[in-house]
Amino acid sequence: MAVALIISVTCLTATLVQGVPHGSKPAPRIVGGQDADIQDYPYQAAVLLDGEYACQASIISTSWVIGVSHCFYDTDGTRLQGNWSVRVGSSQPSSGGQIVPLSEVNFYDPYEKFLNDLALLKLDNPLEYGPSIQAVKLPEKDRELKSDEPAVATGWGSTADYSFQLADQLQQVTFNIVLTEDCQSSYGNDLVSDTMFCAQSAGKGLCSDDGGAPLVSNGTLLGVGEFSLACGQVVGLPGGAFANVALYRDWIGSVKCPSGSLGSGRELFTPIRPNMIRIGLHLRQVSKAYINHVPDIFLILLLHYSTMRTALTVLVVCLATSQIHGVPLGSKPAPRIVGGADADIQYYPYLAAVLLDGEYACQASIIDNSWIITAGHCFYDNDGHRLRGQWSARVGSSQPTSGGEVVPVSEVHIFRPYQMFSNDLALLKLEIPLEYGSFIHSVKLPENDQELISNEPAAAIGWGSTSEYDTELSDQLQYVKLNIVLTEDCKKSVGKAIISDTMFCAQSAEGGKGLCSHDTGAPLVADGTLLGVGEFSVECGNVIGLPGGVFTNVALYRDWIARVSGL
Repeated sequence: MAVALIISVTCLTATLVQGVPHGSKPAPRIVGGQDADIQDYPYQAAVLLDGEYACQASIISTSWVIGVSHCFYDTDGTRLQGNWSVRVGSSQPSSGGQIVPLSEVNFYDPYEKFLNDLALLKLDNPLEYGPSIQAVKLPEKDRELKSDEPAVATGWGSTADYSFQLADQLQQVTFNIVLTEDCQSSYGNDLVSDTMFCAQSAGKGLCSDDGGAPLVSNGTLLGVGEFSLACGQVVGLPGGAFANVALYRDWIGSVKCPSGSLGSGRELFTPIRPNMIRIGLHLRQVSKAYINHVPDIFLILLLHYSTMRTALTVLVVCLATSQIHGVPLGSKPAPRIVGGADADIQYYPYLAAVLLDGEYACQASIIDNSWIITAGHCFYDNDGHRLRGQWSARVGSSQPTSGGEVVPVSEVHIFRPYQMFSNDLALLKLEIPLEYGSFIHSVKLPENDQELISNEPAAAIGWGSTSEYDTELSDQLQYVKLNIVLTEDCKKSVGKAIISDTMFCAQSAEGGKGLCSHDTGAPLVADGTLLGVGEFSVECGNVIGLPGGVFTNVALYRDWIARVSGL
């Protein structure tokens, strides 16, 4: 069941894992950026694995470049093996300039999750500086960032959270610095460490393939791109999170650079051996969309959208590798809720599949023989436009695309106001009342004063993808057991700017379980009562300590449900 850190942060509904979603888009470039020439940014380098683009880096001396550690790991934490090199002196990521092999890869230790995501790469042959090849200056270790300070990010990342293609021309975008504490308020303390900061500009941001992107102010390298939320597409949320280079100057100075000075002229000492710690988040993965959520009028964060209505999997879109986590590319084993198990509809007879023109769109729960409830964003595309067509619901089947019976929908009621992550609910009236039986029955609604209990066990059910890298529906119903995370704790993990007071989270203590793409509207049920309706998830539950799903608290909407349906 297991939703772009660039944090292009995967949302459950539209393959949101935005940040790194499906489908082709216009020629990609940094979202909101402009064409740039390598001679204006001669420190820019492309890191290659077996000749193929992997991530970005910055030249800091004739023999050294700096990038991100997660570039060198697969999505399961396995170290990537092959011939590593860098392309320098070219405005294109896959042609031109010159290619220089790497002789060493040095990771900061300890490296874990979003912490200390830096790597120093030694070149096999020293570079010859020229108009298209130059080092960027390193900051002094006591260099303090300034709020709203302008800085320029460059790179070849996707032009939209829905594109997986590299830009064929270097891009640049101007941001303003967001200091660490403000960044933590937006993204959450669990995602942003004290060694990181953010940058933002409305409608602009890093996206998939931007792992390692340099952020430069007045010729000085302030940050190295780690991830972004929604590729900068949500006003008020940062367009990128960066490692603060100044805080690593002592480490940079401890890695030997026999061929010369690094920025400030300090020589480096013996390289640190690579730390094989598992990386739960890949940037390119984080195009695992940290958050895929498309609100009423716009898409929300890093949404992975197969079609916004299909999956809002909030994924932190990791910028670097070619795997876009949360809702990524490529086919995988038969998909199912991440970490889930096969289930039979007779044990969850309240589950329904919402269809648009006969095709799966999202999930819903039967709450009466004439009414079902789901997420409001199921009815919007990734541009915020209302989807038109014939809506219906498949009930009584363990499969989302066959079996059971299909009943037309006569009315769609979306809660108002519906905006961003707030009030993401919809009630659908069926044209023909259902006949209850072993495979079709309603779930109990909570009382309007029912309070959630921390760590209360509950089951999520659905047909969502089995991993952040899969975009297909599961052909068999899945279920997963999660524990309730109360609103305040959810805000601390995911971010106050994302989690409203009408939402809560759920997670598995051991990790590896959660909602994912196509799980929009998934029910979360405890003791036969519908506690939540699935909105999005963080990393599809694959990062221990981060929630595996974010849900609308149904109890808080009982008055609205009663007004619309009479229930």
